[in-house]
Amino acid sequence: MKNEKAVISLYVLFGMLFLLVFVLSMYIGIRNKLQLEEYKNLEIEEIYSKNLDIVENIEFANNNELIPIYNINQFDVIGTGSYLKIGNKIYQCGIGMSYVLKDNIIVDIDEDLKYKKIGFNDYKLYMPTFYIDKLSYQIYYYKDGNYWKCLAYQKFSEDKKDFVKNKTYLQNQFSILGDYNLNGYSQYMMIWNDEEGNLGNIDIQEQIQVKENITSINQIEVFRKNYQNISKKNGEYYLLVNIGNSI
Repeated sequence: MKNEKAVISLYVLFGMLFLLVFVLSMYIGIRNKLQLEEYKNLEIEEIYSKNLDIVENIEFANNNELIPIYNINQFDVIGTGSYLKIGNKIYQCGIGMSYVLKDNIIVDIDEDLKYKKIGFNDYKLYMPTFYIDKLSYQIYYYKDGNYWKCLAYQKFSEDKKDFVKNKTYLQNQFSILGDYNLNGYSQYMMIWNDEEGNLGNIDIQEQIQVKENITSINQIEVFRKNYQNISKKNGEYYLLVNIGNSI
C-alpha cells in the first residue's frame, strides 16, 4: 500500500514538474516575443525619426529658381512637369522653368542600345521654349572610346515624310549641321531602326570633305549609303560625328 502511494506521489511530482517546465517555456517564449516586438518598434521609430529629419531638411524650390542639371536622367525630365530631387531641394521641371547645365551630359550609346532605344533630346538646348543656360557644356554621346556629337535625327510619321532640313530644332526633327565646320576628315555614324522599330543598325564611315562645309544630310556619305533602308512610315535615324576621345 505504501509502495502504491509512493508511486502515485512520484507520478504527481513528475506531472507537476512537467507542467512547471511547460508554463516556464510558454512564459519565456511570450516574453521573448514581446521583447522582439519592442525591439522592432524601437527600430521602426528610429528609422522613421531619421527619415523624418531627412524629409524636414528637404524644401521645395521657388518657381523662379534655376534648376541645376548634372546628368542625362535629369536632362530627360526637363519640360515634362515632373518633379526632381536635386540635393535637398525638389524642383518641378515644367516648360516655363529655367535650367542651367552644371556638367557635360554624357549618353552611353552601347548601354542604351541594349534596350533598343536612345533618348535623343538635343532639341531642348535649341528650342526657345526651353530656357537652358548651357554655359560651356553640351550633350555628347559615347561609343567605342570616343565622344560623338549628334548632328541630326528624325522620327518619321504619316504627316512627316520629308528629310529634315538644316537648323531644325523640333522633338522629332533636329539638325544643327550648319553650326559645325565639317571640312576635312571626319568620321560619321548613322543609327537607324529595324523593321520592328527597334534601334540597332549602326554604320560608321570615314569621309573627307574638301569642297564645302556640310549643311545637308545628303552630303554625308553614310546617310546616302543607308537612307533607303529607313521606313518613312515609322522609321527613325540619327547622324553623329566623332569629335575625339576627349571633350
